Amino acid sequence: MGSQTDSGQHQQLHEGQPLGGVPQFTDIQVQHFTGQSETIVPNGDLYVILLDSRNTMLAGFRVFSHICRASALFAELIDIQLSGQDRCKFIFIRLLPGSWGIDRQALRCILSVLHHTNKDQYMKLDIGELLRVSVTNLLLKCNDALAPEIGIWYPKALQTIIDGEQPSVVELGMLLKSADNFEAKVDLVKLRQFAIRNLPMHFREIWARYPPLLTLENCKSLALDGLQFDVNERLGRACLHIWSFEGLLDTQSEGYITTRRLCLSCGRRHPSNAKLCHLCHNGTLYDDVCTKNSRVGEYFRILALQTLWPTTILTLDDATLSTISQRVNNLASRIPHTCSGGSNCPLVVHIGALQGHLKRIMDDCAWSNTSISMVEGGGAIAEAVVEDIDED
Repeated sequence: MGSQTDSGQHQQLHEGQPLGGVPQFTDIQVQHFTGQSETIVPNGDLYVILLDSRNTMLAGFRVFSHICRASALFAELIDIQLSGQDRCKFIFIRLLPGSWGIDRQALRCILSVLHHTNKDQYMKLDIGELLRVSVTNLLLKCNDALAPEIGIWYPKALQTIIDGEQPSVVELGMLLKSADNFEAKVDLVKLRQFAIRNLPMHFREIWARYPPLLTLENCKSLALDGLQFDVNERLGRACLHIWSFEGLLDTQSEGYITTRRLCLSCGRRHPSNAKLCHLCHNGTLYDDVCTKNSRVGEYFRILALQTLWPTTILTLDDATLSTISQRVNNLASRIPHTCSGGSNCPLVVHIGALQGHLKRIMDDCAWSNTSISMVEGGGAIAEAVVEDIDED
């Protein structure tokens, strides 16, 4: 399949006039191209010109041909070109409607990194920039030459998500997509572990609404079905523990005195110093007790206060293993229940045990049920990520 995709790219790029070569342009046009090109390096012997389907110049760069041979595509085109003005060669990349989405800024980034220029600008890429660079690199195939920078970009991009209040499902998909495009196996494994903790069960539905992520379904190296299984399995285990009252809650029948006062008229509980139910104005309040049945009811009331109940919470975009685990930790750190049983109250013991269960499940995310295996040209399956380049 990889060879068919590569062949399709080659035919598409060479459709109509050839992708490289000066003869189809007049001297005046060539002078315009060179005059409007950005100098990545002085004395460069190669011009890389990006054109739209009407041969309008989108961007141009003066570079060294021997460095650009790091790209398999550039190396092929350099070999078939004759030197033109100033003994320089020219490569013309013409973007046809529906062809590869080469982004002009992404092309500048790749050429700058290859030539070790504009370093300050490309020490860090935001998640959108990283995706666009990875898509452009699908055509250029500079994975090996870009490897040092890829190893810098991904930890910084992931840290941006970690530092956010709530990891974005779309941004996580963009990072996974770009890692697949770059065939960055080590980074993909780390991202996948993070994704298992931070994706909701319906993450594929969210990705399907975002065009650049549509082709994630076809990325064999990502094993999306396996990722879905890992997310569902761990969230299912977490909720099984949270929504169960088996154990002391179910078996311990001993009752305890609480510090609250109970109104039998409306069933509401009030502080110990309450003299009157301010809702139904009942002046007869009784000492409340902590019993087996009341503990079960209070347990689910407490879960609801922490957005851990009812089961429909799993339909929310923030219903991730990481978020649910944090809610359990918050709940366990300040359990809203006091009775004469103290720390031995079955409700307190049950809630405290949830932390250990959730921690083990979180730690288990490092062990995926699906292995990562990069296939040659694995990212090349995603040739429709950006259907047309923005020519504005």
